[in-house]
Amino acid sequence: MNYRNPIIMKTTVSLLFATLIFAAMSCSSDDVPKNTAQLRPIDSIAVPDTVVLNKDYKFKIYYEKLTECDQFSHFQVNPDQQEEESNNTYFVGAIVTVYNQEECQNLEEPEIKEEEMKFRADQEDPYTFKFWEGVDQD
Repeated sequence: MNYRNPIIMKTTVSLLFATLIFAAMSCSSDDVPKNTAQLRPIDSIAVPDTVVLNKDYKFKIYYEKLTECDQFSHFQVNPDQQEEESNNTYFVGAIVTVYNQEECQNLEEPEIKEEEMKFRADQEDPYTFKFWEGVDQD
C-alpha cells in the first residue's frame, strides 16, 4: 500500500519547480562579470647571465599593470616558430585577468608589478628569451 499524500507531493514538486525557475531567471547575462585575459608589457627582467643545466631558477619579471582591475594570471611562453636555427628561442608575455572590465579605471601611470617565472635549462644549447614590451608606436 502506498501511503503518500498526492496533495503534498504536488505541492512539493510545484515549489521545487518554482524555485528552479526563479533561480534560472535571476542569473541573467547582465550579472556575469565581464572578465578578460589580456597581455601586458614587460618593463624589465632580472635573470642570470648564465644558467646551469638541470638547475631550477626563478626569473624576476616586472610587468605593467594598466588598470585597477588587473590581476596577474601567468606568463605565456611560446617557442619562436620563425627561428629555424635554434629551437631554444622563446617569446614571453605577462597575462593578466581584467575583472569587471566595464567598471575598470585606467591608471594614470602604469604600475610596475613583480612576478617570478620558473625556469629549468634542460638542454645545453643556448636559450634566447624575447620579452613582449608592448605595441610599437610607429
